[in-house]
This record gives sequence, C-alpha cells and structure tokens, in this order.
Amino acid sequence: ELTDPVNGSIQIRNKYQFISLDGFEASWSLTENGKEIDNGAIRMRPSWGRGLFSANIPYKIEHPKAGAEYFLRISYKQKEKTLWADKGFEVASAQFKLPVNTPPVIETKVTSPVKLVQNAQSAVVSGKDFSVSFNKKTGFISQLIKNGTNLLTADGGPQLHLWRAGHRTDDDWAFRQWEKFGVTTLKYTLVDFKAETVDNASVQITSTTKADGTAIYLVKGDGSIVVDNKVEFVGLRINLAKIGVRMMLDKKLDRMTFFGCGPFENYSDRKAAAEVGLYEIGVYEQYTYEKPMERGNHEDVRWAKLSGKDMPSLLVESDAKLMQVAALPHTDEQMYPVEYKIDLPASSAPVLSVSTKTLGVGSNSCGPQPLERFKVSAENTSFAYTIKLF
Repeated sequence: ELTDPVNGSIQIRNKYQFISLDGFEASWSLTENGKEIDNGAIRMRPSWGRGLFSANIPYKIEHPKAGAEYFLRISYKQKEKTLWADKGFEVASAQFKLPVNTPPVIETKVTSPVKLVQNAQSAVVSGKDFSVSFNKKTGFISQLIKNGTNLLTADGGPQLHLWRAGHRTDDDWAFRQWEKFGVTTLKYTLVDFKAETVDNASVQITSTTKADGTAIYLVKGDGSIVVDNKVEFVGLRINLAKIGVRMMLDKKLDRMTFFGCGPFENYSDRKAAAEVGLYEIGVYEQYTYEKPMERGNHEDVRWAKLSGKDMPSLLVESDAKLMQVAALPHTDEQMYPVEYKIDLPASSAPVLSVSTKTLGVGSNSCGPQPLERFKVSAENTSFAYTIKLF
C-alpha cells in the first residue's frame, strides 16, 4: 500500500503464516508515460509470518513532463531457485499511480491548410500528404489516405458496434438478447450529411445515421480527425457487449503499440493484475481460443497505434475518458458461430475496436453473470476519440 506518495512511503504486509520475506528480493521502478525513468532496490528487514512493516522509496520527479502520468511499481522476486520456482521468479507486484501535479499540455494551433471537395457521391477533405473521404450514401469514412496509401479496407471506416462473438456459455444470457433485438444485424441508414469549412485549417463533417447515431468529424490540417459520437437508444434497456466503433484496416497494419492495461487481455472485471504500461502486440500473434470468440480486449487505453512494414501508421487517442481497444484478425461475424478455430476463414483485415464501455466476462457458465457495475446497458451515450495519421 502506498501510504505517503510525497515521501515515497509504502506499507508491506507479509501474509505467509510461518515464512519470513528473507527469501525474496524487493525492487521498485518509476515510469513516465509507460517508459521507465528510474529504479532501485528496496532495503528489506526480517519480517516473520503475518508481519507488517514500512519502507521508503527514494524516487524523485523534479521536472514533471506536461500531461505525463507517473506510476510506481513494486516487485518481489525469488532470491534463489526452489522446488517450485526459478531464481528471479516474480511472486508479487503492485502498481500505484502517483498524484503528480504536471503542467497542462499546451495545444499547438494547427495552421496547415485543408481543402474540401464535394460531389454527389463523396466529400473529400485533403491536406499535405493526407486525405479523408466520406461516402455520402452511407455517411461513413470510406478512405483514410496517408502518403498515397489507403489505411482502410473498402468501407472500413468507423461504424457503431454493440455486440461480440459470444464467450460461449458465459455470454449466452446476453447473446440471446442481441439476436432477438437485432443487435447482431444492425442496418445503417443515412438520415443527414453535412460538410462545411470551419476555417482555413479545419473542416467539419456531421453525419447522422439510423443505428449509428450522430458522428461529428473535425478534420484538421495536420491530418488529425477529432470524432465526437452521440448514440441515442430507443425501446427496451437491454444489455450490450460494448458501445464503441469498429474499423477494418489494411492487412499490412499488423502491429499494435498501446499505452494502457496489459500485456495480456483484460476486461472491466478481469484487470486487477493488468498493469498500465507501454506494450506492443502482433495482431496475428495473439492467443486464439479453441472455440472462437471475441478476445484481446485492453482496458484504460490512452492511445493505440497500428503500424506495419513500409506502411504509414494510424493512431487512435482517447479523450479524458479512457477507452477499451482490441485489434483482432477476424470480425465477430467471422468468429460466430464457428465451432473450432481450425474452421475460421483466412483473415482479410485487422479489425480495430475502440469502445467507451465494454461488458465484463462474469462466470455464467458455472456461476453468476457479471456484476451490475460491469454490465453495459442501452443508454444514451456520448464519447470522443482522435485519429492521427503518421
């Protein structure tokens, strides 16, 4: 427990009944936005079974970086090899977010010009080395082009997504609702589309679609796209798997780097052991369950970047409300209903999911559903994120 963040005081409790902590080495590390900037050893004194003692961590943050997040990590490892673990095996760890007063981030005013060109079928916003195309018949982004390369598959722009390939019997209670009320087969119908130049360096696109809600895209001259979504539900207040959007990317964008909970998959009710950090995963290298299902979610993500060899990169950044992100080789439609992973089709595109709410896992196959605070209801929701092209 971090008892005094200012002075670096922590309290350590030995829960062993009859074993001291002499057989472990304790250490600490300090990270800034996921990158380690300092570390050291913790002086241990003998502590017999069920003992409680304090230690001081001599970390210093003399010049906090604007907008940065600082985390302190404590680790206990085996001093020597034992019958059940090798030397250096980590037996316990804890991570604490430090309450550091960091200077605010000063937003740089974008001055690079953008141009809006429209016809009956599309609206295209372009600037230096990038363009964003919108399909006027659907209201969605149809192309994201950076340095001449389209980063999306055909019609792979962000679209509202509310369900998941069921976690088998754990999700049966909710999946029946998704199928009954058409959540798995949403039909998008354009209601209104408007494109207007805000100033020399930005264009605003407002798209309202049945089953998707209203999305406002602010395209700036630096190639960034600030997206504000407003989703309004009608009818029964059913349970959903998530509230967010899904994008289909070029197959070469096969690496994801993110700053959030990891390194393993985690959910709202399965993240106590997941630490906030900077991680990189391969879209096609993630563990696949024998019975295909949605997987690979990461909670509390600040930003996630998709990249690939000889390709531009696409970065998605959260607003003040952190997001949940997953990048998988298959869509939910491709994974359900499929009996075994050997029956999955070849991947046609990385599927990037960005959500503001995600259903927990629970244990309904042999116990209860997720707790109420980990459920997602069909309630009016607003969320925002930013897309950046590099």
